[in-house]
Amino acid sequence: MPLYNYAGSFGSCLATDSIVAMHNCSMRDTSVNPPITSSLYILEEYILNMSRLVLVIFIIIATLGVSIGIQAQAFPLLAKTEVGATYQDLGNLGIAKFLPYVVIPIFIGILLDRINNVYVLILGTLLRIVPLFMISMATSVFEMIIWQLVIGSSHSFLWPASESLLSSNIRHRKRYIAHLILIFVGGMMVGPLLGAMILEASDNNLRLLFQISGGIMSVSLILTFWMRHARPTKRHTHLDLKSFTKIFRFPVVLSLLVLSTALFGMLFTTHPAFLNDNGIGISAILVLYAIYGVSRMLSMLLVPRIHDHAPVALTMSAVMITAAMVIFIVDISYSSVIIAMILLGVGLSIIYPMSLEAILSRTHRRIHNKIIGSFASLVGVGWVLGPLIGGYAANTFGSIAPYWLFLIIGAGVSCLSLLLHRRQNVNEVLSAPGDES
Repeated sequence: MPLYNYAGSFGSCLATDSIVAMHNCSMRDTSVNPPITSSLYILEEYILNMSRLVLVIFIIIATLGVSIGIQAQAFPLLAKTEVGATYQDLGNLGIAKFLPYVVIPIFIGILLDRINNVYVLILGTLLRIVPLFMISMATSVFEMIIWQLVIGSSHSFLWPASESLLSSNIRHRKRYIAHLILIFVGGMMVGPLLGAMILEASDNNLRLLFQISGGIMSVSLILTFWMRHARPTKRHTHLDLKSFTKIFRFPVVLSLLVLSTALFGMLFTTHPAFLNDNGIGISAILVLYAIYGVSRMLSMLLVPRIHDHAPVALTMSAVMITAAMVIFIVDISYSSVIIAMILLGVGLSIIYPMSLEAILSRTHRRIHNKIIGSFASLVGVGWVLGPLIGGYAANTFGSIAPYWLFLIIGAGVSCLSLLLHRRQNVNEVLSAPGDES
């Protein structure tokens, strides 16, 4: 089965989980019904045959995506324009947000095998709501740093728990995780558009965005009570610290992953301030991130089609990231920035799902939760490097310096990836043989 086989979810019977539903879908006379009606029927069957647990997780992740999309790119603008933060302060704020994601997921990987995963998901949701309201009232960089630490901690609980709950279904794991990412990206695409509308209606009230974002996340907390009858059986496994190191058998994948996540970290910390300093308005910046979200969503649909060409796809992702950096350095006009954001959306989105599935499919299911914890920690490392580079390099050498640095790193990774791909086949590039014991 191809990686993340969901491209035809709304156009074929692969989207259903039930044999009966698949039979009904195949027997349905699409010549009588318009294609849209057929697609809606398939979507309805898919939702009806989905377990309550999976459905609630998808809704929670959708609200998370919308919530982040509304305020994430507005946060640096709020800190810079209303609190007086410098680029170095923005870097520190980004580090505070992403640093918990370096350490906490390691322990979450252990925790997921020992307590009910739903409790971890609920805790992550709770930890996200309160800081959003508090940031809307913050008046100093120090206050913002404290609440950014809490938000980072919340994501460390929420995302690994969701992946673990969905990974427990071996038969549908690939499709569920693919849909999880797709729904999250869709929410982040819609969020900036809603944020732009709110700003237009509220005379650019940035603090209001955080209050509305917190209200949206509150819906997720209510929905978690619907999961009380669908809690999975927890797995009791022995503690094997060596399991966490298995992920380092995938060096090429991990190097691409850290590059993409570092750039993602900068994209949501110092980049909005960089755009604003170069004459792009707040509402226009939110629209740019909506375009970025659309490109991410569309690129996710390409993943199953390009999985058989993983070496080329991963190399091209690094090339697109590098090309985007060139655009930011050479021409910062609005039309050029749109092209750069599209390139980033496609390049950054392909690497994550391919990396995760490549690693999970080559390791024993017994250590999947620990692998997920290690994977999340490496994502956190990249997220920390992004604002660290973006904040301190911009503050020391000028706002364009981080883009030069990422250009050099991206070009290096692209060349290295290309050389390795020419010498090795797909399996050798993605990983060494996994531990099946």
